Amino acid sequence: MQVPEDMGVFVGLLNRRFEKREDNDIGRIRQVLKFACHEGCLTQYVLNYFGEERPACGHCGNCQEAPTATLNEPAPTQFSTQDEERIRDLIVEGHASIRKPRKIARFLCGITSPATTKAKLRQQTNLFGAYDSVPFKSVLKFTERVMSSCNS
Repeated sequence: MQVPEDMGVFVGLLNRRFEKREDNDIGRIRQVLKFACHEGCLTQYVLNYFGEERPACGHCGNCQEAPTATLNEPAPTQFSTQDEERIRDLIVEGHASIRKPRKIARFLCGITSPATTKAKLRQQTNLFGAYDSVPFKSVLKFTERVMSSCNS
């Protein structure tokens, strides 16, 4: 295996690839949700996605007038001062495997990484997955805010 000449460039490339993959995965999940909430013919919807045109099938749940799924946006998350203190304490502990806001947010949402597993971080703190029911983006934004207040 060839070792990259510039590890910083290599790490940046890997980070961009993982972020792109994450964005693509989120996009696919959104497409599935859009399909699940579609009120018209589901067969027609799928065929249109692949560039084919066809009239309503007459046999899918929507054509049979079964109720369609409805999904509501989650209510905005309200973080407390206790949440801020818990996350600040985690930041101050300075764990090498979670030094950046995104890594901290992933840890708080219960998303493992090779670095946190190797560091046995789950055994060192009870915050792993403590915010697993909170949307990741909310945890990330809050973590970024807490981290910036720590650096001020």
